[in-house]
Amino acid sequence: MLAAVAITTDVALVSATLDVLSDIADATESAFSERLEDPHRPTGCAEAVSPPTTPGRPTYRRALALASRYLTRTLKDRSVALIRADTALEAAWRFAAADFGGNLDLVLVVGTLPAGDRADTWGDDLARVTGAGNAQRPSGRTFPAAMLYVPSADALDGPRIMGRHATRVMPTDPWLLRTELLMAITDHVQNTLLNPLNRGAAAHTSLGAALARTMRQLGPLGWGFHYYTGSMVSSLIEDVEEFAGTTGGQVLRGANECALAAGALARWQLMKQPYLIVVTSAMVDEFKGALANLRDAGAPGLIVCGEADPGQWLPFQGTVHDHEDGRAVLRARGIAHIFMDEPARIASDLEAALGLLRHTEGPVVLLATQRVLEDLATGDRRPDLTATATLPAQLTTAGPALDPASVETVMRLINTDPATLLWQCGDLDAQERKLVVEIAEAAGIALADSLTRPGTVSAFVDGAPVSTYVGPMGIYGFSDVAHRLLHRQGRLRPRGSQVLFFLKSRAAQAMTPLSEAGLNHKVTVVQLTRRADHIAPFTDIPLVCDLEEFLEVVHARLDVAPQVVAARRAAIEEARRSRPVLAEEVPTSPMSPNYFFASLATLLETLIVSRGYRYTGVFDVGRGGAAAVRHLPRTGPGFSGWYGRASMGDAYQALPAITASTDEPVLAFIGDGARAIGPDITEVLVEQAMRGHMRCPNLSIFTLNNGGHSIIGTYQETRRLRPVGRQMGIPNLAAPAGDRDLGRLRVRGRQLWTFDGAELTHGLTARGVVNEYTIPLDHNSTGDGMSLMTTLGWQNSELPALAYRVAQAGAVR
Repeated sequence: MLAAVAITTDVALVSATLDVLSDIADATESAFSERLEDPHRPTGCAEAVSPPTTPGRPTYRRALALASRYLTRTLKDRSVALIRADTALEAAWRFAAADFGGNLDLVLVVGTLPAGDRADTWGDDLARVTGAGNAQRPSGRTFPAAMLYVPSADALDGPRIMGRHATRVMPTDPWLLRTELLMAITDHVQNTLLNPLNRGAAAHTSLGAALARTMRQLGPLGWGFHYYTGSMVSSLIEDVEEFAGTTGGQVLRGANECALAAGALARWQLMKQPYLIVVTSAMVDEFKGALANLRDAGAPGLIVCGEADPGQWLPFQGTVHDHEDGRAVLRARGIAHIFMDEPARIASDLEAALGLLRHTEGPVVLLATQRVLEDLATGDRRPDLTATATLPAQLTTAGPALDPASVETVMRLINTDPATLLWQCGDLDAQERKLVVEIAEAAGIALADSLTRPGTVSAFVDGAPVSTYVGPMGIYGFSDVAHRLLHRQGRLRPRGSQVLFFLKSRAAQAMTPLSEAGLNHKVTVVQLTRRADHIAPFTDIPLVCDLEEFLEVVHARLDVAPQVVAARRAAIEEARRSRPVLAEEVPTSPMSPNYFFASLATLLETLIVSRGYRYTGVFDVGRGGAAAVRHLPRTGPGFSGWYGRASMGDAYQALPAITASTDEPVLAFIGDGARAIGPDITEVLVEQAMRGHMRCPNLSIFTLNNGGHSIIGTYQETRRLRPVGRQMGIPNLAAPAGDRDLGRLRVRGRQLWTFDGAELTHGLTARGVVNEYTIPLDHNSTGDGMSLMTTLGWQNSELPALAYRVAQAGAVR
């Protein structure tokens, strides 16, 4: 039996549906029944009456002739029925109460929007009715054609997203309405009901079930499923998305493929959750530098990329064939990969992938052919997702043992050496962070985070200030306090007077403004990492071990002389005493980045201390992102686009994944260059909110507009003595002003030409909103730790003698 459902009290829609079903029954010599309508319930619906002739009637007659030609030979002697109800709940009840003999095909659901309802909620009604209909179907699930009719185009304002149903404006021509319904039913019969390729949803892909089981083991505390669709991976995506909810997976979207990898990196750095990324063929190249960042971060996960079957001649979007081998690129990047071209080897290939994750850092790429991607599991029941292969419970192994001699050397430095100690911290877990802060407080050790990993240590812990925190260090955006701690009169202090620790770090160039020559000859360097090949050539005391084990030993053996602690704390206080650069105190319009971020830092500190405010910071590549890292007090780890390849725009693209994963407000600082280099993420955020996946209570995006690539401008001005050229320019467009309701997402657009503390306090603390702050800024090359030359600027309250010597050298030229 073919059945249609009309969920409406609209007489015209019911009448049109009756007419169409009656015509189909006549064409296929089938019985037409309305026996499922309750005769005792007044519906207010008159019997179907043929409407008057209108311009749409000839079109309907042609559509009926074409549909009858097809349906007569394919659906002959199939009975047709209509179920009418005022509500979806009532329609589902009628299905449950009726007896179809287990032989029902639901081909159409139509409805009208009840007063006060949103169009995006009708999908819930459709799911309820479809589920009831599928219970009467002998061979698993199917999805009928579905049409929601609204009275006018005004009801379609706001976001539109493809879903299980079409939303249409009710035609004024009754024959056009009949044509639409007839076309929907006949399309469904041919494309779904009688399509020999249709598997309904009775079977699932073998790879989808296997990946869900694998990810459940890889991420027992949760994992992320990131995808960008394509034809050959679409069935796999549908299955994994269905399985994710019962295997600890969270479904996450991105505006492009690179956004998926950036989001996976952010989630690994912020919450240590592994990832499964699925993209279609040839898209592995679209990950760009984010793929290397996942490798460098040691972020474990699987990346499934569609690939052409072997032996094809120049296959569409293929990367492995007689004329090209994309695997060579992966090998050159040090990315582990497996070519999957045999469905029978799916289980063993995934076991091999987990084996690679035990011995390599970062992702394993699975290049899967269409045969593998679309191979169907046998049977029609849901696969067992609890089964696990013989794989390790954890992928990490214990680090090398502590070297006793090195530990003794370090303990002498900490307990007795009067030198200033500065610990720059890489990725810390909660216990490591607790031990670091306790040791630093007891021993007077200065603490710094970095441009690439902001917030690993921070100015505040649970609202209380960390007394020895001196700000970030990095190639850009370094703190004046950290710089003054290590320098005197613009030059590094003498070797032996200071010791720089890189903890859980490879001591990369981006981590410090100091040159290799300075690190080699002017600073004693201690470096702790789990891998010997990560020890830098300028390191004096290498520690290849687990950080937590090292910290526990240090904590247990702390015995610092009081005078040593006092001297170290005095050095920190002396470094803090200087006033900020003049630009931080001058309220121009547009504002200087110095002034804006200094003002925002004061506001955030007030919120943190007085209201217990906590947030997750996101910092993109550019002057604005670096200045935000430098100025703003943090309450915990954030995400920086400066990590690894420093790909501009990656932090902005990672925002959907971050906002779906944290319970804290998110503050994002995105320069105009980073905002312009990739797609707008608003649509992704809207879709996320419509699905109920917007977890953070508040997202504030600060788009920092100064009309160009400011760091490049500063480079040209200070190195080449040239003004800003065309290559640096970016036309600035402000975000739409005012409040907008985009589906379930409330967006507040504000442009701030001056600092507005009241607006920002309200915006940052409001719940359930996205703040789009456009901040016009003036370009300058002053302060903000953008180079060591900025420490010699005339606007500094203390000007070292080196500044005058540099000026004299310039005058001689």
